[in-house]
Amino acid sequence: MGREGYLQYRFQWPRSLLSSDRRVWKRFNFRPRENVYAAAQDSEIPCNGLTGALTNLSQGGFLFRVDRMVRLEDGMPIRPWANLFPQGKVFSMVRIYGLTKSDVLEARGLIVRVAEADGEIQLAVQFQGLGEADKMLLSMVLEARERRSARAGAAGPAPGPGERTDRLMAVSDPEEEPEPAAQEPRPQDAGSEPLRALDRRTARILVIADPGGDQDAVFRHLQSNGFWHLEAAADPAAALAAFTCAASRPYRLLVVDLEPSTRAGMETVEAVRHLEPTLRAFGALPVAFVCGRPEPMVDLLDKPGMGVVAREDPDRARCIRVLDRLLG
Repeated sequence: MGREGYLQYRFQWPRSLLSSDRRVWKRFNFRPRENVYAAAQDSEIPCNGLTGALTNLSQGGFLFRVDRMVRLEDGMPIRPWANLFPQGKVFSMVRIYGLTKSDVLEARGLIVRVAEADGEIQLAVQFQGLGEADKMLLSMVLEARERRSARAGAAGPAPGPGERTDRLMAVSDPEEEPEPAAQEPRPQDAGSEPLRALDRRTARILVIADPGGDQDAVFRHLQSNGFWHLEAAADPAAALAAFTCAASRPYRLLVVDLEPSTRAGMETVEAVRHLEPTLRAFGALPVAFVCGRPEPMVDLLDKPGMGVVAREDPDRARCIRVLDRLLG
């Protein structure tokens, strides 16, 4: 490119083009109180898992705050810092929880930006490999946020400096707006629900929990979700003895309380890894771990025949879904 004469220029195509950081997709913000969070697993060896609250979401990706990071091989906690997340790093699995009451969005991810301020790390992740069902879920959620934003904008003009924003916040508060409706249950699912309820009530379940308050809390949680045929063991050795003798009517599920381990300062993944060698003696018996709060890090282990339920889960139906899956 150059000038040849008065108001006469010569142009040529550039040799290469680089993508700018312009926003292609509209981004929707999420507040911590909405309890929407992301979990990611990298593709390195050993694999690391990280979780944190979702900051914003778009059709192309999301931004989230890194709250915790552990080495999935042994559950060892890792202090997150920016150099661990170079631009272009691939996440072999990313999951976003809490967008609806029952669905989890799952894809692969690519780090496109890292921000660190006041000891807090935020990662901008681009979606890769979204399946059709996840694309539909994402579109449904974002369309619902768009309608909510439109209703909030129609409620009145933006407040000026110093003016209160209570009215606008009340309109856009997700707790006062209907959540995106989950997919309607299929007719065959609705027809089989009485059989599932009967299966929950009659399934023989062996619970490993400390006698006393911990054991009572696990029993109350399971019974409130329709599981009544419960038997307790104080430790894995006693549970293995009961399991070995149960030849006539075998157990369908083993439930392990992780509360003593977490009180001792262990990460949930660390406690699971610590128990795995002992649980191999139970063969193919499915195992459900019980913790205090939802723990997506255990989901990253992605082991068949294993699940985790939380006693303080805002999604009350999640426990039933996890245990139904383990019961088959």
